[in-house]
Amino acid sequence: MSAGYLYILSNAFLAPGLLKIGFSMREPVVRANALSRSTAIPGPFRVEFSMLVNDCKVAERRLHLLLREHRVDKNKEFFRLSLPQAITTCTAIGTFEQEERPAADSVLVHPDFCFSKVCPCTDYSVIKALMHVLGATQHNSRVDHVLLERLLVVDGFTSARTFAKFRNSQVQSASIILRRFAGVAKELTYSLPNEVKPISLFVNFVYDKGHAAWTFRPEFRRLFIVPTTI
Repeated sequence: MSAGYLYILSNAFLAPGLLKIGFSMREPVVRANALSRSTAIPGPFRVEFSMLVNDCKVAERRLHLLLREHRVDKNKEFFRLSLPQAITTCTAIGTFEQEERPAADSVLVHPDFCFSKVCPCTDYSVIKALMHVLGATQHNSRVDHVLLERLLVVDGFTSARTFAKFRNSQVQSASIILRRFAGVAKELTYSLPNEVKPISLFVNFVYDKGHAAWTFRPEFRRLFIVPTTI
């Protein structure tokens, strides 16, 4: 684990809305100055935002996972999005790290919640993945249900390695199931009491190279409470 900085850099000579977002173990201004010395860009980089994190490589991996659709080139750390959106995402990653707790081995669900109501009907491995995702969801205590403004832009992160521990299986097998779950996650729905149409479980679920992140629909989040110490 190496502490460092998440940073957002802009440059007046880049295309509008194009930002460099990454991590550095040095002060972001030092990183910006080093990049500015390149002859490929005529003007200097400017530090728009920076945040100290305890594990910069994990934070960067999570950040790039959330911003995958905004990435201009998979081999370069340039993203096309607004500065406020970039800052919100970076802040969420940093706050998530500060308040993160290990994934729960069991899930305390609302008495009215029933996994059999999750549609479309799917096999047990997908339900097992959903159980793990529920257990790895953060900020879901009774207090958080009252203080909804504490909910962040992401509800949780996991990896094939963490899921393998939950399943007591090999990482490769867990990775296959997690990737398959990512393919059906946004299609999953749940029928709420007194609602005519079932609701989608996820606003978003992204997976890349053994790592996943998700955001639940707020209506669905209220149906389960992950064990936590308050």
